[in-house]
Parts: sequence; structure tokens; C-alpha cells
Amino acid sequence: MNPLYLASGSPRRRELLTQIGVPFSAISADIDETPLIDESPAAYVERLARGKAEAGRAKLALSDREHEVLTAIAVLDGQRCESRVVRSLVRFRSISRQEAAAYWASGEPQDKAGGYGIQGLGAVFVAGLNGSYSAVVGLPVCETAELLGHFGIPCWQNLTVR
Repeated sequence: MNPLYLASGSPRRRELLTQIGVPFSAISADIDETPLIDESPAAYVERLARGKAEAGRAKLALSDREHEVLTAIAVLDGQRCESRVVRSLVRFRSISRQEAAAYWASGEPQDKAGGYGIQGLGAVFVAGLNGSYSAVVGLPVCETAELLGHFGIPCWQNLTVR
């Protein structure tokens, strides 16, 4: 039987699943719950449920798999806007349940969009990276520098040459 994960912080949902005898593990799945303009109540709650399910799934199933990290950047000067989307592939080694539990208990993954920090403790799970390390951390530095250059903003402004 596949494990069930509850991607909700609702104590009522936990109580009700327990009441009907369904075993589950609760995981946090923080998403933006701001209603969209002209969104019906039914569409709103369905979007939140789907979003939490996807966010929860992103925190699981990384063991012994490759996943895609997309990071977007944009620079705007009032007259024009340029943007880039950077795609990186990260491959995880096999992770035991004990390792996953210890990593979660460390607190590091709880505020990360992808559920891990490649720049921190999560690095021990990364078996391979095809793409931009800095994009996986949160800002694709090479592409950002390129875009800034298009707008006449050079890098290394505060560095002195020896």
C-alpha cells in the first residue's frame, strides 16, 4: 500500500483521517493562499488543495530521482523588460527514511521552496547537478549578470583591482 501524506496544517483533517482509521504522515506545504481576481470560491479552494498537494509532493519523492528546478529572473527599467528562465536538473541519491526524518528534524527544509537546501545540509543527498548551482540556491548569477549588463549595470562595482 502506498503511504498517504496530508499536506495540510488542519488539525480537523488530522482528526477526521484518524477517526476513520486511515494512516498518514503530515507534511507542511506552504503556498500563497491569496485569492485570484474574479476567482470563484469553488475554484479558489480547489486551487489551494491542488497547490498544497503539489507542494507536498515536491517535498517527497526526491530519493533516487532526478528533478527539475526552474528559476526565473527579470530586469525592468521602465522602458523595457528582459527575462530568463533557467533550468537545472538535480539528481538525488537514495535516501533512507531515517535520513529524511533527521533532515526534516534539522529544520532546514521547512522554509525551502523545493523542500531542501543544496547550499546546506541537503547537499549530502545531491548525486549530480546539470545546470546552474546558483539557480538551485535561488538566483542564477551568470544569467543575472548577463541581464544586468544589457541594462548597463556592471558586476564587480565594489571590488578593487590589485
